Amino acid sequence: RFTNADKINTELRKLKKNQRFSMQLINDLNGKELLNKFPHIEKELSELFIDVPELFPLQIPVDGYVTQGIKLEPEGYEHFGIDIAAKSREKIKSPASGMVVFSGIMEELGNTIIISHPKGFFTVYGHNDENLVNIRQYVSKGDIIGRVGESGISDGPHLHFEIWKN
Repeated sequence: RFTNADKINTELRKLKKNQRFSMQLINDLNGKELLNKFPHIEKELSELFIDVPELFPLQIPVDGYVTQGIKLEPEGYEHFGIDIAAKSREKIKSPASGMVVFSGIMEELGNTIIISHPKGFFTVYGHNDENLVNIRQYVSKGDIIGRVGESGISDGPHLHFEIWKN
């Protein structure tokens, strides 16, 4: 019997969860060669978040109004997310915890952030005035990650927001 056994067990569970999250991120980034070296991790990854409902996003990334939805047309204009009109420089918040896998400039979306979340989810935030996070930075639900802008190809200040699965 240990003194503070409950506290130690709780800390151990947190460490295991972080290890599993890291392995999920490696898997999401096509790190299959690492998983082949550690086959026992594959089973742990498959059981990760098994009891967590796939409700996503957990909160809205910015206050505003949706001005455009998703358009998946085989020929012509495709729009893979929603546009949320908001005040210029309004705070953009992460709707869930995850790791930043891209923070930089894309041709059409301008200043863009991409976050990897558990269970194969990714979120994309485009047209930002400013990105406030860096690649490989861990963010928690509600953290401010950027500011609304109109960088890239844009007709006014808004957030282009996408959610991807796998």
